[in-house]
Amino acid sequence: MGKFAKGWGFGASPIIGLLLGGLLVRSAIAVWLPPGFDEAYYYLYTQHLDWSYFDHPLMVGLSTGFGPWLTGYVSQFTIRIGSLLLYTGALMLLYLTSVRLFSQKAAFLTVAIASLIPIFFIGFGVLTLPDSPLIFFWSAALLIAAEEFLRQPNYNPSWRLAAIGLVVGFACLSKYHGVVLGLGLVGFCLTSSQHRAAFKSPWMLAALGLFFLTISPIMIWNLQHDWVSLRYQSGRAIPNRSYSLLAEAQHPEPYTRLSPLAPRPSPNTLDLPAHYPELHGDGWLSSDFADLGNARFLGNDVAVGRSRCKVVAPWSAPLAMEFSDNY
Repeated sequence: MGKFAKGWGFGASPIIGLLLGGLLVRSAIAVWLPPGFDEAYYYLYTQHLDWSYFDHPLMVGLSTGFGPWLTGYVSQFTIRIGSLLLYTGALMLLYLTSVRLFSQKAAFLTVAIASLIPIFFIGFGVLTLPDSPLIFFWSAALLIAAEEFLRQPNYNPSWRLAAIGLVVGFACLSKYHGVVLGLGLVGFCLTSSQHRAAFKSPWMLAALGLFFLTISPIMIWNLQHDWVSLRYQSGRAIPNRSYSLLAEAQHPEPYTRLSPLAPRPSPNTLDLPAHYPELHGDGWLSSDFADLGNARFLGNDVAVGRSRCKVVAPWSAPLAMEFSDNY
């Protein structure tokens, strides 16, 4: 990899082996693990492409559709190809940032830890979720910010400010949480006397311009839909009740379902009336998503044929569905 590899610590093979080994393991899991409700929902994004959506921006639709569009085949593995590649890229960016800030050894340990944390390993590195592109662009922003703000003792703003604005915009286009990244970088510059010079630089204007240009799909869609997505997300950000550990302990089901070892309920446990159609022969979503061929959105539900479906256990990898009355 030439001078770049030597300068950034890629001369040693262990990190390459760690990245490729992790990718192979996660790919095997992606082939084996049945699709979840959220993944089926995001697959519907690919069938109804738009500037944005009710609960998320468009990036998850693009990352979910990447594999099927590339291969021409829809399966639980192909819809996860985007997440598999994005998380590998995020780990590489995290490694480069750690080398820049600390050392090659610290960077290797950082990637090793990030590769073993279950919620990162599965949630961001296997399942197709908005968090996968968010993590990738968040990591890219941190790498550029480290090079921009920490490359020299006396700070002079550079073109990297514009790149940060662009990448933070892509993070917001992945998930609304990306705005926290932007606010954090602004706060850093405000609280560091030498880095306040960034606000006086023309590169900051370029950063703002690229940021708003990047998030324009979100603004266009919300403008066309009475700002429903922003109103919904802002309402979720403010709790409507206080947290009670006792109340959570009385309803442990959502947490027990987080485990991949949770028992897979049979169709009988779903208590479906006999005249209600099933999505699949054994009560589960088929791995090729054929059941969702004519699916469409109904508020928070998904309609398949004449049945409206709600998730029973959204974090149980095999998808269980229950049916409400015909609409």
